[in-house]
Amino acid sequence: MTRIATNYASVLYEMGISPATIEETKRIYNLTSELKKALQSPVVSKIEKHKLIENIFDKNMQSFLKILSDYHSMELLPQILDEYKAVYHTKKNILMATLYYVNKPDKEQEEKILAFLAKHFKRDRVRMVLSNKPELIGGFVIQAGDHEFDYSLRGRFQKLEQRLNRR
Repeated sequence: MTRIATNYASVLYEMGISPATIEETKRIYNLTSELKKALQSPVVSKIEKHKLIENIFDKNMQSFLKILSDYHSMELLPQILDEYKAVYHTKKNILMATLYYVNKPDKEQEEKILAFLAKHFKRDRVRMVLSNKPELIGGFVIQAGDHEFDYSLRGRFQKLEQRLNRR
């Protein structure tokens, strides 16, 4: 993401825009390519773009979208809306993680993993997405932030292979 998108996303957060409003804006913006073309076009007048924004988007987003439009930055909107999630989670001290597994963990295992991540990253909450990944052979892999915790059989095999190749 660009620094500009992050800055705009921070502005949205500071404006008090809810994640639901962000998702709705993203959904509407992605409905048709014609809408994107109209809002990004230098040929469409500022007044017409403003009317379009007022008729389509949530009232809380309108002033922000008008500013983006006025500064010919509408092409950044998808990046800004995606970056908003990262800003929101950082401000709320929430860690986003993905657990790749072969056999889905039970509730107790999942709770232990969440507790480990919260403690390790010093976060209030952890939101974890679960994803089945049979190519791991067994075990699991956790991706959180810039970290990867590999407790899979595939990962162990790769480490063993690296050690054997060094000899």
